[in-house]
Amino acid sequence: MVIAGSAAAVSAAEDPVVEARQAFLSGRMAASEGKFEKALADFRRAISLRPEEPILHFELAMLLQQMGVDDEARLEAQKAVKLDPEFESAWRLAGTIDLGAAEKQPDRLAPAVAALEAAHRLSPQNPMTAMTLARAYLLDGRPDRARATMDEVPGLADAPAAAKVRAEADDKRGADGEARQDYERWLSEDPSDRDALTASIEFWESQRDYRRAVELLEKLRHADADAAIVQARVALDLLRGGRFAEAEKAARAIVAARPEDRGARRTLAAALDAEGRSAESAEMLRKLSEEDPDDPTVALTLAFQLSSAGKGDEAVGLLRAFAERLGRDPGKARLVREIRSQTAALLYRDRKLDEARALAAATAIDKDSVADRSLGILLEEARNAKNASGGLDWARKAAAAEPRNAEWKAAVAEFQFRAGNQAAAEKEFAALAASGIAADVLAAADAQERLKNFAQAARTSGEGLARFAGNVDLMFRRGSALERDGKFDESVAVFEEALRIRPDDANILNYLGYMYADRGVKLSEARTLLEKAVALDPQNGAYLDSLGWAFFRMNELESAAKYLSKAAERIPMDATVQEHLGDLEARRGQTARAVGHWKKSLTLSPDEPEKIVRKIHDSGATP
Repeated sequence: MVIAGSAAAVSAAEDPVVEARQAFLSGRMAASEGKFEKALADFRRAISLRPEEPILHFELAMLLQQMGVDDEARLEAQKAVKLDPEFESAWRLAGTIDLGAAEKQPDRLAPAVAALEAAHRLSPQNPMTAMTLARAYLLDGRPDRARATMDEVPGLADAPAAAKVRAEADDKRGADGEARQDYERWLSEDPSDRDALTASIEFWESQRDYRRAVELLEKLRHADADAAIVQARVALDLLRGGRFAEAEKAARAIVAARPEDRGARRTLAAALDAEGRSAESAEMLRKLSEEDPDDPTVALTLAFQLSSAGKGDEAVGLLRAFAERLGRDPGKARLVREIRSQTAALLYRDRKLDEARALAAATAIDKDSVADRSLGILLEEARNAKNASGGLDWARKAAAAEPRNAEWKAAVAEFQFRAGNQAAAEKEFAALAASGIAADVLAAADAQERLKNFAQAARTSGEGLARFAGNVDLMFRRGSALERDGKFDESVAVFEEALRIRPDDANILNYLGYMYADRGVKLSEARTLLEKAVALDPQNGAYLDSLGWAFFRMNELESAAKYLSKAAERIPMDATVQEHLGDLEARRGQTARAVGHWKKSLTLSPDEPEKIVRKIHDSGATP
């Protein structure tokens, strides 16, 4: 019996299945005790005996990931799924490892998504898999798929652990009403959660609700060890929100404590400019530029201030000198291109069209990126010249460089329509309008409005709002399309709803106020709306023009002249401002001056040139 028992023991010890199991169990025990090297040796021993067992490769992959050896962990997880294609946990592990690397290595994102999709197919109700896949879709620019994936698992979208992914998904897909609720709910779950606070601040800033952003920043400032950075952000958001005196006070306090803080000094300079103290602002900016001649933010800010003050040549010269100096450094090529694109925009604003076009063409597209301002100039010029083929060529190049950018897809459709290929255009518009991302719908509606298809633009944006409730950008487009389609009351209702969501949005205030003023209705309300818009952005020439026009409609000609003149200083080459100045001079009985402004307006591509020609003709002058 003893001899027989000894023989059996030897046989068991030599059985690779038994020995592999013993090594596996030993490895798991060692791993649970934190003895990772022992566990590693045991798992490798088990695999050498039973390489065809997927669970062994998976356990080794889990251990390697825990040890931070991700590349080898990934290989072991891939071996596990190759041996067992229905091994959901191994698919998830492989995808999770790739996803962790994808932010720094973008080429790892596609295999991450593929692996996680495989895991989700195998276990569609697994909340961990669904959450990880949703995160991958977010990184891949597919927030609509992220939210849909979460919704496939009952209760997951409302689980506290999903708050961050849910909020980010709704935010990025443009479901702004839901996103507002998401961020507030996330904050309510733990008001001290730093991630929730910082993400919510960024969201409210993106929504241009700077009051809410400042409220949250103040909470963060009291809880944050690095309060100085938060204090600087408060000053900046006060500035963005039109609270210029408060922004100045906050920025001055930072500068007094830390004179070396260039960001706070830039904010202070911008606040002074907004308060009408342009000379002080320019002096501060020049000093900042002298201290660091290669600071692009200072150069651009100073250039824009100079341009707004009617010193366009000086602004362009400043940017050209800046770009030339930086151009000697190959590492700053992208920055130089951006500066040159901004220069093209200033030239175009001042109607130096040949220079602007040449510079825009040289900077618009570079491999896989598009300079928005430069391309915008080229597309606008193609529209004005009725050069559909030229516009289509530029739009296609932009779409090839940035294939996910909905604006370029919509521009392709727009110029296909202009070129007579309406079937192709409508197909692209329909695809964009049906998208699960609000930005795609907005791009389609924008292009349809540019084509003067106002009814379709209103429908597209309205159908988008049914899916993306509370999206103010879609509301604005729907309101403007309805107004231009002659549906004034419907348009007013849309803009009023948008203002309930975003009461300090200067663009909405201006549009609605101008609508009233232009029709000569609700003039007192128009004035209130437009005064608020100007208070929020006092250097904006379009808002100054609107307020001047409201005063004109109210027959308060002195105030009209004040604001229309300011508008002309800010945007001297704007057709509408020149037309309004002409109307003002005509009301004053200054016919020659009126005709001069109207004729200048005709040279600046007005929306309704025939109306201006009629005014000149009625005055007795020759158009």
